[in-house]
Amino acid sequence: MSKDILTLRAKVISVGFPLSMSYCHSPKVGGILKLIIVQSLIFIATIIAQAEPAQLKVPKMDLDFWNGDIQYGNNCYNYATNRVTNSFAQPGEASDEMYTDLQCEDVYAAAEKDLGLIPTEFFEFNKKEDDTLIALVVSPNYDFHWYRRDADNMWSHKNGSTPATNLDESYELISDPETADRGSYTDFCGYFRVKNYPTNKDEQNAGQVRIGDMKKLPAIPEQYEVIISMYSGRRNPSFPLADLLKDQELAKSLKSLSKVVSSRMKSGQRSTRAPRLGEMSLQIVDREGLLFKKNARVNVNEWLSDKDQLLQKEILQQLQKRNSVKN
Repeated sequence: MSKDILTLRAKVISVGFPLSMSYCHSPKVGGILKLIIVQSLIFIATIIAQAEPAQLKVPKMDLDFWNGDIQYGNNCYNYATNRVTNSFAQPGEASDEMYTDLQCEDVYAAAEKDLGLIPTEFFEFNKKEDDTLIALVVSPNYDFHWYRRDADNMWSHKNGSTPATNLDESYELISDPETADRGSYTDFCGYFRVKNYPTNKDEQNAGQVRIGDMKKLPAIPEQYEVIISMYSGRRNPSFPLADLLKDQELAKSLKSLSKVVSSRMKSGQRSTRAPRLGEMSLQIVDREGLLFKKNARVNVNEWLSDKDQLLQKEILQQLQKRNSVKN
Protein backbone atom coordinates (compact mmCIF):
# COMPACT_ATOMS: atom_id res chain seq x y z
CA MET A 1 0.00 0.00 0.00
CA SER A 2 1.47 3.43 -0.95
CA LYS A 3 2.21 6.07 1.66
CA ASP A 4 -0.28 8.39 -0.03
CA ILE A 5 -3.04 5.82 0.38
CA LEU A 6 -2.09 5.21 4.00
CA THR A 7 -2.25 8.94 4.69
CA LEU A 8 -5.58 9.25 2.89
CA ARG A 9 -6.96 6.23 4.72
CA ALA A 10 -5.93 7.76 8.03
CA LYS A 11 -7.88 10.89 7.11
CA VAL A 12 -10.92 8.80 6.22
CA ILE A 13 -10.70 7.00 9.56
CA SER A 14 -10.36 10.29 11.43
CA VAL A 15 -13.61 11.45 9.82
CA GLY A 16 -15.43 8.12 10.07
CA PHE A 17 -14.53 7.59 13.74
CA PRO A 18 -16.79 10.29 15.21
CA LEU A 19 -19.58 9.33 12.81
CA SER A 20 -19.42 5.79 14.15
CA MET A 21 -19.61 6.94 17.78
CA SER A 22 -23.39 6.98 17.48
CA TYR A 23 -23.26 3.19 17.71
CA CYS A 24 -21.50 3.34 21.07
CA HIS A 25 -23.38 6.01 23.06
CA SER A 26 -24.77 3.56 25.61
CA PRO A 27 -23.45 4.24 29.15
CA LYS A 28 -23.01 0.47 29.55
CA VAL A 29 -20.25 0.42 26.94
CA GLY A 30 -16.79 0.94 28.47
CA GLY A 31 -14.02 3.01 26.89
CA ILE A 32 -11.87 0.13 25.63
CA LEU A 33 -14.85 -1.81 24.32
CA LYS A 34 -16.15 1.36 22.68
CA LEU A 35 -12.84 1.80 20.87
CA ILE A 36 -12.90 -1.79 19.63
CA ILE A 37 -16.49 -1.49 18.39
CA VAL A 38 -15.85 1.79 16.60
CA GLN A 39 -12.69 0.52 14.90
CA SER A 40 -14.55 -2.63 13.86
CA LEU A 41 -17.35 -0.55 12.36
CA ILE A 42 -14.87 1.47 10.31
CA PHE A 43 -13.19 -1.61 8.83
CA ILE A 44 -16.26 -3.72 8.01
CA ALA A 45 -16.23 -5.35 4.60
CA THR A 46 -18.90 -6.29 2.08
CA ILE A 47 -19.67 -9.41 -0.11
CA ILE A 48 -22.02 -9.24 -3.16
CA ALA A 49 -22.90 -12.70 -4.49
CA GLN A 50 -22.14 -13.93 -7.97
CA ALA A 51 -21.18 -11.05 -10.22
CA GLU A 52 -18.90 -11.89 -13.10
CA PRO A 53 -15.77 -9.76 -13.42
CA ALA A 54 -15.39 -7.91 -16.69
CA GLN A 55 -13.11 -9.57 -19.24
CA LEU A 56 -12.66 -9.63 -22.98
CA LYS A 57 -15.41 -11.76 -24.55
CA VAL A 58 -17.16 -12.38 -27.83
CA PRO A 59 -20.77 -11.55 -26.87
CA LYS A 60 -23.48 -14.14 -27.09
CA MET A 61 -26.50 -13.40 -29.25
CA ASP A 62 -29.29 -11.78 -27.23
CA LEU A 63 -32.04 -10.65 -29.59
CA ASP A 64 -34.38 -9.69 -26.73
CA PHE A 65 -31.93 -7.01 -25.58
CA TRP A 66 -31.95 -5.28 -28.97
CA ASN A 67 -35.62 -5.84 -29.79
CA GLY A 68 -37.02 -4.03 -26.78
CA ASP A 69 -37.16 -0.31 -26.02
CA ILE A 70 -33.83 0.42 -27.75
CA GLN A 71 -34.81 -1.24 -31.05
CA TYR A 72 -35.87 1.91 -32.90
CA GLY A 73 -32.90 4.17 -32.09
CA ASN A 74 -30.11 1.71 -32.88
CA ASN A 75 -29.15 0.32 -36.27
CA CYS A 76 -26.92 -2.34 -37.79
CA TYR A 77 -23.76 -0.38 -36.89
CA ASN A 78 -24.81 -0.14 -33.23
CA TYR A 79 -25.62 -3.85 -33.21
CA ALA A 80 -22.41 -5.03 -34.86
CA THR A 81 -20.17 -2.92 -32.63
CA ASN A 82 -22.32 -3.88 -29.61
CA ARG A 83 -22.79 -0.30 -28.46
CA VAL A 84 -26.10 1.47 -27.82
CA THR A 85 -26.20 5.18 -28.72
CA ASN A 86 -29.89 5.65 -29.57
CA SER A 87 -28.72 7.85 -32.44
CA PHE A 88 -28.63 5.48 -35.43
CA ALA A 89 -24.81 5.65 -35.43
CA GLN A 90 -23.12 6.39 -38.76
CA PRO A 91 -19.59 5.26 -39.77
CA GLY A 92 -17.14 8.13 -39.28
CA GLU A 93 -19.69 10.33 -37.50
CA ALA A 94 -17.90 10.26 -34.14
CA SER A 95 -14.70 11.48 -35.83
CA ASP A 96 -16.43 14.14 -37.96
CA GLU A 97 -15.31 12.19 -41.03
CA MET A 98 -18.52 10.49 -42.08
CA TYR A 99 -18.76 8.71 -45.42
CA THR A 100 -19.81 10.82 -48.42
CA ASP A 101 -20.30 8.01 -50.90
CA LEU A 102 -22.15 4.74 -50.46
CA GLN A 103 -19.40 2.54 -51.83
CA CYS A 104 -17.30 -0.03 -49.98
CA GLU A 105 -14.11 2.00 -49.99
CA ASP A 106 -15.72 5.16 -48.60
CA VAL A 107 -17.82 3.53 -45.85
CA TYR A 108 -14.96 1.23 -44.79
CA ALA A 109 -12.57 4.19 -44.51
CA ALA A 110 -15.11 6.16 -42.49
CA ALA A 111 -15.62 3.28 -40.03
CA GLU A 112 -11.85 3.00 -39.64
CA LYS A 113 -11.85 6.59 -38.33
CA ASP A 114 -14.17 5.63 -35.47
CA LEU A 115 -12.13 4.54 -32.46
CA GLY A 116 -12.10 0.86 -31.56
CA LEU A 117 -12.68 -0.62 -35.03
CA ILE A 118 -9.55 -2.42 -36.20
CA PRO A 119 -9.33 -3.45 -39.88
CA THR A 120 -8.60 -7.15 -40.23
CA GLU A 121 -8.68 -10.12 -42.53
CA PHE A 122 -11.07 -12.95 -41.69
CA PHE A 123 -9.89 -15.04 -38.74
CA GLU A 124 -11.30 -18.30 -37.43
CA PHE A 125 -13.27 -18.41 -34.19
CA ASN A 126 -11.06 -20.03 -31.54
CA LYS A 127 -12.49 -19.11 -28.15
CA LYS A 128 -15.01 -16.81 -26.48
CA GLU A 129 -12.27 -14.76 -24.82
CA ASP A 130 -11.23 -12.99 -28.01
CA ASP A 131 -11.96 -10.01 -30.25
CA THR A 132 -15.33 -9.90 -32.01
CA LEU A 133 -15.35 -10.12 -35.80
CA ILE A 134 -17.78 -7.83 -37.67
CA ALA A 135 -18.40 -7.48 -41.41
CA LEU A 136 -19.41 -4.57 -43.65
CA VAL A 137 -21.47 -4.86 -46.84
CA VAL A 138 -22.90 -2.20 -49.15
CA SER A 139 -25.86 -1.80 -51.46
CA PRO A 140 -24.04 0.47 -53.94
CA ASN A 141 -25.24 4.09 -53.93
CA TYR A 142 -28.06 3.15 -51.57
CA ASP A 143 -27.06 1.92 -48.11
CA PHE A 144 -24.58 0.01 -45.92
CA HIS A 145 -25.14 -2.92 -43.55
CA TRP A 146 -23.17 -4.75 -40.81
CA TYR A 147 -23.03 -8.32 -39.45
CA ARG A 148 -21.59 -9.60 -36.15
CA ARG A 149 -20.08 -12.97 -35.28
CA ASP A 150 -21.41 -14.16 -31.92
CA ALA A 151 -20.09 -16.52 -29.26
CA ASP A 152 -21.63 -19.55 -31.01
CA ASN A 153 -19.52 -18.89 -34.15
CA MET A 154 -22.66 -17.93 -36.07
CA TRP A 155 -23.62 -14.48 -37.36
CA SER A 156 -26.47 -12.09 -36.58
CA HIS A 157 -27.47 -8.59 -37.64
CA LYS A 158 -30.05 -5.82 -37.24
CA ASN A 159 -31.77 -4.15 -40.18
CA GLY A 160 -32.11 -0.50 -39.17
CA SER A 161 -34.95 0.03 -36.68
CA THR A 162 -36.37 -3.46 -37.26
CA PRO A 163 -35.71 -6.40 -34.90
CA ALA A 164 -32.29 -8.03 -34.76
CA THR A 165 -32.15 -11.53 -36.22
CA ASN A 166 -29.82 -14.43 -36.97
CA LEU A 167 -31.45 -15.18 -40.35
CA ASP A 168 -30.49 -13.97 -43.82
CA GLU A 169 -32.86 -12.84 -46.61
CA SER A 170 -33.69 -16.49 -47.37
CA TYR A 171 -34.54 -17.11 -43.68
CA GLU A 172 -31.44 -19.27 -43.29
CA LEU A 173 -29.03 -19.22 -40.35
CA ILE A 174 -25.90 -17.23 -41.16
CA SER A 175 -22.66 -19.18 -40.96
CA ASP A 176 -20.80 -16.89 -43.38
CA PRO A 177 -21.84 -13.33 -44.27
CA GLU A 178 -19.88 -13.51 -47.52
CA THR A 179 -22.09 -16.29 -48.88
CA ALA A 180 -25.36 -15.48 -47.07
CA ASP A 181 -28.32 -14.08 -48.95
CA ARG A 182 -27.90 -10.32 -48.47
CA GLY A 183 -30.54 -9.10 -50.90
CA SER A 184 -29.44 -5.89 -52.64
CA TYR A 185 -26.37 -5.53 -50.40
CA THR A 186 -24.23 -7.23 -53.00
CA ASP A 187 -20.81 -5.71 -52.31
CA PHE A 188 -18.83 -7.38 -49.52
CA CYS A 189 -16.41 -4.76 -48.18
CA GLY A 190 -14.39 -6.55 -45.50
CA TYR A 191 -13.96 -7.14 -41.78
CA PHE A 192 -13.14 -5.28 -38.59
CA ARG A 193 -12.38 -6.60 -35.14
CA VAL A 194 -13.70 -4.92 -31.98
CA LYS A 195 -13.22 -5.62 -28.29
CA ASN A 196 -16.10 -6.31 -25.92
CA TYR A 197 -15.95 -6.17 -22.12
CA PRO A 198 -19.34 -7.44 -20.92
CA THR A 199 -20.38 -6.78 -17.33
CA ASN A 200 -23.95 -8.11 -17.51
CA LYS A 201 -25.31 -11.58 -18.20
CA ASP A 202 -26.78 -10.49 -21.55
CA GLU A 203 -23.25 -9.43 -22.67
CA GLN A 204 -24.68 -6.59 -24.77
CA ASN A 205 -23.77 -2.89 -25.01
CA ALA A 206 -20.16 -3.71 -24.15
CA GLY A 207 -18.29 -2.74 -27.34
CA GLN A 208 -15.07 -0.82 -26.71
CA VAL A 209 -15.78 1.63 -29.52
CA ARG A 210 -16.55 5.31 -30.08
CA ILE A 211 -19.35 5.62 -32.64
CA GLY A 212 -22.27 7.89 -33.47
CA ASP A 213 -22.61 10.81 -31.07
CA MET A 214 -20.16 9.37 -28.51
CA LYS A 215 -17.39 11.78 -27.49
CA LYS A 216 -14.91 9.22 -26.25
CA LEU A 217 -14.27 5.51 -25.79
CA PRO A 218 -16.14 3.92 -22.86
CA ALA A 219 -14.00 3.07 -19.86
CA ILE A 220 -12.86 -0.54 -19.65
CA PRO A 221 -14.53 -2.02 -16.54
CA GLU A 222 -12.09 -2.60 -13.69
CA GLN A 223 -10.98 -6.19 -13.31
CA TYR A 224 -9.53 -5.92 -9.82
CA GLU A 225 -10.29 -8.80 -7.51
CA VAL A 226 -10.14 -7.02 -4.14
CA ILE A 227 -11.70 -3.59 -3.74
CA ILE A 228 -11.34 -1.52 -0.58
CA SER A 229 -14.50 0.56 -0.58
CA MET A 230 -13.49 3.92 0.91
CA TYR A 231 -15.38 6.47 -1.16
CA SER A 232 -18.90 7.18 -2.33
CA GLY A 233 -17.90 9.13 -5.45
CA ARG A 234 -14.19 8.55 -6.12
CA ARG A 235 -12.71 5.34 -7.50
CA ASN A 236 -11.62 2.94 -4.76
CA PRO A 237 -8.15 1.34 -4.41
CA SER A 238 -8.05 -2.22 -5.72
CA PHE A 239 -5.60 -5.08 -6.22
CA PRO A 240 -5.46 -8.81 -7.18
CA LEU A 241 -6.57 -11.38 -4.64
CA ALA A 242 -3.99 -13.87 -5.91
CA ASP A 243 -1.17 -11.48 -5.00
CA LEU A 244 -2.49 -11.04 -1.46
CA LEU A 245 -2.66 -14.80 -0.97
CA LYS A 246 1.09 -15.03 -1.60
CA ASP A 247 1.57 -13.35 1.79
CA GLN A 248 1.34 -16.23 4.30
CA GLU A 249 0.08 -14.11 7.20
CA LEU A 250 -2.53 -12.35 5.09
CA ALA A 251 -3.55 -15.59 3.39
CA LYS A 252 -4.19 -17.18 6.77
CA SER A 253 -6.41 -14.29 7.83
CA LEU A 254 -8.32 -14.23 4.54
CA LYS A 255 -8.96 -17.96 4.69
CA SER A 256 -10.22 -17.68 8.27
CA LEU A 257 -12.54 -14.89 7.23
CA SER A 258 -13.81 -16.85 4.23
CA LYS A 259 -14.66 -19.84 6.44
CA VAL A 260 -16.71 -17.67 8.77
CA VAL A 261 -18.51 -15.91 5.92
CA SER A 262 -19.12 -19.13 3.96
CA SER A 263 -20.60 -20.80 7.03
CA ARG A 264 -22.98 -17.91 7.66
CA MET A 265 -23.92 -17.74 3.96
CA LYS A 266 -24.70 -21.45 3.96
CA SER A 267 -27.01 -21.09 6.96
CA GLY A 268 -28.51 -17.83 5.69
CA GLN A 269 -27.33 -15.80 8.69
CA ARG A 270 -27.27 -12.29 7.29
CA SER A 271 -26.18 -9.25 9.27
CA THR A 272 -28.91 -6.73 10.03
CA ARG A 273 -26.52 -3.80 10.23
CA ALA A 274 -26.68 -1.26 7.38
CA PRO A 275 -23.48 0.22 5.90
CA ARG A 276 -22.59 3.80 6.84
CA LEU A 277 -21.18 6.70 4.85
CA GLY A 278 -17.48 7.16 5.59
CA GLU A 279 -16.88 3.52 6.46
CA MET A 280 -14.16 1.44 4.91
CA SER A 281 -15.27 -1.91 3.50
CA LEU A 282 -13.87 -4.75 1.44
CA GLN A 283 -15.34 -6.42 -1.64
CA ILE A 284 -13.73 -9.65 -2.85
CA VAL A 285 -14.18 -10.83 -6.43
CA ASP A 286 -12.92 -14.41 -6.40
CA ARG A 287 -12.39 -14.97 -10.10
CA GLU A 288 -10.43 -18.20 -9.66
CA GLY A 289 -12.33 -19.75 -6.75
CA LEU A 290 -9.44 -19.27 -4.31
CA LEU A 291 -11.61 -18.46 -1.28
CA PHE A 292 -15.21 -18.70 -2.46
CA LYS A 293 -16.99 -20.11 -5.49
CA LYS A 294 -15.43 -19.27 -8.85
CA ASN A 295 -16.47 -15.80 -10.04
CA ALA A 296 -18.24 -15.07 -6.73
CA ARG A 297 -18.33 -11.53 -5.43
CA VAL A 298 -18.77 -11.63 -1.69
CA ASN A 299 -20.08 -8.86 0.58
CA VAL A 300 -18.74 -9.50 4.08
CA ASN A 301 -20.90 -6.82 5.66
CA GLU A 302 -23.96 -8.90 4.81
CA TRP A 303 -22.72 -11.86 6.80
CA LEU A 304 -20.31 -10.95 9.61
CA SER A 305 -21.61 -10.90 13.16
CA ASP A 306 -20.38 -8.24 15.58
CA LYS A 307 -17.91 -10.60 17.19
CA ASP A 308 -16.51 -11.66 13.82
CA GLN A 309 -15.89 -8.12 12.60
CA LEU A 310 -12.50 -8.11 14.33
CA LEU A 311 -11.37 -10.59 11.67
CA GLN A 312 -12.03 -7.94 9.05
CA LYS A 313 -10.17 -5.33 11.08
CA GLU A 314 -7.17 -7.65 11.32
CA ILE A 315 -7.08 -8.12 7.54
CA LEU A 316 -7.23 -4.40 6.84
CA GLN A 317 -4.49 -3.78 9.39
CA GLN A 318 -2.35 -6.32 7.53
CA LEU A 319 -3.12 -4.58 4.26
CA GLN A 320 -1.89 -1.32 5.74
CA LYS A 321 1.53 -2.91 6.18
CA ARG A 322 1.72 -3.61 2.48
CA ASN A 323 2.60 -1.16 -0.26
CA SER A 324 0.48 -2.86 -2.94
CA VAL A 325 -2.66 -0.72 -3.00
CA LYS A 326 -2.58 1.86 -5.81
CA ASN A 327 -4.64 5.02 -5.79
